[in-house]
Amino acid sequence: MLVGDINREAWTWNVRRQTTPSPGGVVDKGTKGKRARTVPLIAEVRDLIAARLDVTGPDPDSRLFTGPRGGRITTAVLRDATHWDDVVTQLGYDAMIYGIPVLPGWPTPACQCMFCERSRAMDP
Repeated sequence: MLVGDINREAWTWNVRRQTTPSPGGVVDKGTKGKRARTVPLIAEVRDLIAARLDVTGPDPDSRLFTGPRGGRITTAVLRDATHWDDVVTQLGYDAMIYGIPVLPGWPTPACQCMFCERSRAMDP
C-alpha cells in the first residue's frame, strides 16, 4: 500500500499491486486480475491510515506500512509480528500453520480482524 493509493477525501484504497516472493527477494507486481480495484476504507481504520499518511509524508511512492527494516512486509514478517502460529494453535486450527485451507473462499474463524468481521457481515 503506497501513499498514492489512498484517496483521503473519499476514504478509498486503489488496489493495483501485490507483493510476492521471487528469486532474490520480493517484488511488486500487478493484481491477479490485472485490474485496479477501488476499495472503501471503513471508519474503524481511517484514523490509523490518516496517522500513517501524516508520518509518511506526501511522496506518492512511499510505503504506508513497512517491515521492521523499512522494507516490504512479507508473509514471514506478518506471521512473526502477529504470533500467527501460536494464535491458530490455541484456537485449534493447527492446519492453517501449514497453509491448509479450513474453509475455502471464506475468512477463517481464527481471523477476528475488523476486515474479516466486516466481510462476514456483508456476505449474503
